[in-house]
Amino acid sequence: MKKRGEITLPFLIFLVLTVIFLVILFYFVYAASSGAFIYEQIYAKKIALAIDSSVPETEIFLDVGSALETAKKSKTEPKFIIDDKKGIVFVSLGSRKGFSYPFFSNYSVSSEIYAKTHNLKLVVKEK
Repeated sequence: MKKRGEITLPFLIFLVLTVIFLVILFYFVYAASSGAFIYEQIYAKKIALAIDSSVPETEIFLDVGSALETAKKSKTEPKFIIDDKKGIVFVSLGSRKGFSYPFFSNYSVSSEIYAKTHNLKLVVKEK
């Protein structure tokens, strides 16, 4: 007997895995093309480096204009979260997960965004 028109199990598994792989691939291409993923990494690392290289009673101003524009394109609110208890900087500009990066200084850090001047103000104080 000829088995025309039957779909075998190995072919079906291959087809499903191929579709899943392509969906994941297109998601990463989309995330990289929007720029949010890149800017999240850049600003998280830049903020962590600024905190690590500062001394207590320091005010740091970072220009985050391009990050704010990227978040506006993604129609999301930008998040710059600094958790000084865990030593982590978290930046989210539109990608679902955001990006976190550790810092090593044992300082108390507060942050504030000035939307008019596109600046992020970091105040580093002794704990």
